[in-house]
Amino acid sequence: MKTLLTIFLAAAGLVSQAQTRLKTDSVYLSGKITDFAKHLDSANDVKVYVNDLALGTQLNYRTKIKPDGTYRLAFIKTGAQDVYIEYNQDLVTILVTPGSHTQINFDADRFEETLTFKGDDARPNQEMMAYDKAVTKRNQQLYGQDQSARFRELSAAQKNNQPDAYSTYLKKRYTQDSTFLAVYLSRHQLTPLFTQWAKASLLCEYWTNLMRYRWVYPLQNKIERADFKMPDSYFDFTKTIDINNPRLAVSSYYGNFIKEYSGYLYEKMFSQKSSPEEEVNLYFGMPAGLAKDVLLCNLFWRKIDGRQVGFFSRYVNRFKQTVTEPVLKASILKAYAAELRRQKDLAARFVPGKIRVSKTEADEVFDGIIKQYKGKVVYIDFWATWCEPCMHEMPASKVLHDKYEGKDVIFLYLASQSPEETWKTTIAREGIKGEHLLLTANQYSALQEKFQISGIPRYVLVDKAGRVTDGNARRPSDQDLPADIDKLLAAN
Repeated sequence: MKTLLTIFLAAAGLVSQAQTRLKTDSVYLSGKITDFAKHLDSANDVKVYVNDLALGTQLNYRTKIKPDGTYRLAFIKTGAQDVYIEYNQDLVTILVTPGSHTQINFDADRFEETLTFKGDDARPNQEMMAYDKAVTKRNQQLYGQDQSARFRELSAAQKNNQPDAYSTYLKKRYTQDSTFLAVYLSRHQLTPLFTQWAKASLLCEYWTNLMRYRWVYPLQNKIERADFKMPDSYFDFTKTIDINNPRLAVSSYYGNFIKEYSGYLYEKMFSQKSSPEEEVNLYFGMPAGLAKDVLLCNLFWRKIDGRQVGFFSRYVNRFKQTVTEPVLKASILKAYAAELRRQKDLAARFVPGKIRVSKTEADEVFDGIIKQYKGKVVYIDFWATWCEPCMHEMPASKVLHDKYEGKDVIFLYLASQSPEETWKTTIAREGIKGEHLLLTANQYSALQEKFQISGIPRYVLVDKAGRVTDGNARRPSDQDLPADIDKLLAAN
């Protein structure tokens, strides 16, 4: 007998399919912004945020808008997927395909309401905008005018329901959502890309919310995770779903689900903290498919990004032989080679004159900030007054500052997205010692792209010559950070 979930999958048109290869190519976005002149000094860029499947992190791309309101942006994309386009802190989801050229026009004062599309991906994006309006209208009928009511209902279900009741709630919610989508699709002639995305998003959101319960319930009810026991039967759905279906990757929710699935596997296999080797072997032991490829790529990217290239070196040959998706594999190997070069250059006290690279606007912004600190090692802290993880690191940062007081080390705190008075008050209240600058929106936007900042706090190390030696440096609380600073101090 077919399970209810299998019936849902069949109705959605996303039942198991043969593995296909993801395509990688450039995406080109351009357009014209009306009424832009008055925003030239306050909101002069367009940004795109891409949830990278191989890295398991968000990449951001930025372009400066010309005085006449035109812009052009290009970035590399693996597979068709939803991405976020931002102007003046307003975000909209759009669909892009590798190799596409799309024109996106809008008014500077009414970003979302005035979006128009021309070019390769115009039609699926027009369909996405129309569907979003239909969903909004339907949600208003179900939940009223409060736009957060649907989310609050989900949050209440996560807090108040036991596992079986919560699972039943989500299944009912998914059935209602997928039925609405099925009716909508039957009444409109829609592109395959939009149809695939809409189905995949609903399904992966459903799976993600099922998985999140294991940690959201104890968090909301202030229960220790170790004291919260989930029945094994709750996770029986993982035995019937096709997590390797490449058609699901069109939705960013697929990457979210894979992260939750990774946490579930880890907790299932290890009752207490495991060694990195055990986690690697767990993923290597999975059946071949897209999920295995993504989990391995995400894990090794975290090691590479954490400067643990030696760890990946032990597995690189096995990684090459195991990962079946070529573009995902290539992405990690490229990052690995880049980190090896970075460490080699640092060890050789790299002289930048050997290779000439043209300066970008972001480089000019950064150089303008640090030029006054030439001859000093600079430890940069990107933070904000509202950022709890940022504030959590401040006591360790003060200890570190005291350790290097009187030495050629500058602690530079670059705040963003914070009211000026709150910024000043926080510095005084917390006694944050060092150099301080409140970045403008345009400055932060440029530096966010330069260092690929997807979240704060973020730390950067700069040597005495003003060269970035580590664009993702260790946190102040990391006991190995002083050794990194000492190496730069000792260099000529």
